Amino acid sequence: MNQMRARQLAHEAQKAIGQGHWQEADSALVALESIAPSDAWVKIQRSYVQSWQGHYRSAHGFALSASELPPPNAETISDVAWRLRTFNEASALETYVRRLGNPAALPLEVLPDIAAQFSQLNRFEQARDLLEIAHRRLPTHPAIAVALAQSHAYLGAFEEARRLILVALKLAPNFAEAWWQLSTLPGDGQASHYALELQSRIDALPADDSAAKSVLLFALHRFLDSTKTYDAAGVALVAACRLRHDASRVDAQAVAACTDALIQWHPEGARARAPADAQTTPVFILGMHRSGTTLLEQLLSAHTQVRGGGELYDLTAAMREATDHHCKGVIDEVLIRRAKHVDFSDVGASYIAGVCEKLNVDSHFTDKLPTNFFNIGFICEALPEARILHLVRDPMEVCFSNLRELFADVNFHTYDADAMADYYANYLRLMTHWRTRYPDRIMDVHYTQLTQETEKTMRSVSTFCGLAFEEATLSTASNAKRGIATASVSQVRAEVNARRAPKWKPYAPYLQDMMAALQHRGIEFQA
Repeated sequence: MNQMRARQLAHEAQKAIGQGHWQEADSALVALESIAPSDAWVKIQRSYVQSWQGHYRSAHGFALSASELPPPNAETISDVAWRLRTFNEASALETYVRRLGNPAALPLEVLPDIAAQFSQLNRFEQARDLLEIAHRRLPTHPAIAVALAQSHAYLGAFEEARRLILVALKLAPNFAEAWWQLSTLPGDGQASHYALELQSRIDALPADDSAAKSVLLFALHRFLDSTKTYDAAGVALVAACRLRHDASRVDAQAVAACTDALIQWHPEGARARAPADAQTTPVFILGMHRSGTTLLEQLLSAHTQVRGGGELYDLTAAMREATDHHCKGVIDEVLIRRAKHVDFSDVGASYIAGVCEKLNVDSHFTDKLPTNFFNIGFICEALPEARILHLVRDPMEVCFSNLRELFADVNFHTYDADAMADYYANYLRLMTHWRTRYPDRIMDVHYTQLTQETEKTMRSVSTFCGLAFEEATLSTASNAKRGIATASVSQVRAEVNARRAPKWKPYAPYLQDMMAALQHRGIEFQA
């Protein structure tokens, strides 16, 4: 009788979820939970439903509860891993995987899923090890080979990454993600060959396969760029962006509204006080994507007293917990409104505890999430001891670098000139406000100075961060073994490179819309 009722309730819950009827879904799941209180699938579905309703704390709690129960199937294993990463629970994910037993005995399909979550949490070695197991079990699976290649690239093993990608392309010659990953690796002298083969693959694609074609065109652009075939590279980039751009996934009004709300925001809750004997000093490195944040972190984290944290989501997690709101991105208007009454001393303590658990910090650590520029007000209120390094780069250089980057299901504003310019204008507006509001908390680090006057800049950065200058911070080679999972993964392992001319200059004929969009918004750039 109970089994029949349980199946009926599970069906009702899934139907309601499919229709977006969250309260109906939750009611069915509550009833199902009373019948099957130790079912991990029920707990994880409740976590999803709570998130879809915006309830962060209860969603978080159900995810943790699910991780303590035996999973009924492979899909639930993947869902639990996904949810633990969503709530920034690196230690809980490690515990969960240990509880599952020998990874080699797990269903093959869950290994890449769990590895992806470890990678998102900057646990690159664990991700690689799981993918190695999956690849040994099924060496003819191109997607697993490419995922493993990416994990090796994050750890700086570029030749092994290239070998795996080429294996994948022999198995699946039209595999778009493999071509893209290959194009992001340091050159091997074969760019012209790759470009010719890739062009023939693109020409043979069905006309309606726009998703694959856009990825292949981005890869083609990179190969052509490396051979300085700028006209063909420009044509490929324009076509790639046109195919990739999806206006339905760009909400410029929401970004503008969040910017307005942050400018008007004034906290009324308890503010944190700088501890007299602070053991740890957070160093936030932020700015636009592709502005040089990864390079600065790579240099600074070579310091003996600085631990490189990479792109951390601990502040986002702490603010979601404090406001009990599960926003879709880093921030939204609901979170900003609720943040007015937050106890920022609790936010700061939660943030520090979470990071120290992950990084085993003794002194300083970096948090290099570029979009933390939205969170500067929260950072200053919650972490009085924190230092904020803001990367400043020429607007056209930044926008061009964004246009030619293929982001993974995020940053959809980067494929369209007007959307990119709107986002940049809001970023400038917000940074102007933060500098006025917190004048002593933010140091602007100019990318040109960082690359052309590296020692002078790093001395200033070190002083601002309360550190004695060290020679090691002048070279990325001092920190070559550190895992990096950003679009700059290959560039920042090379020595600091000061360009004589802007990267975008050869593409000027193909960037007229971008230049016009910036000029229309009064944004000046180096001509």
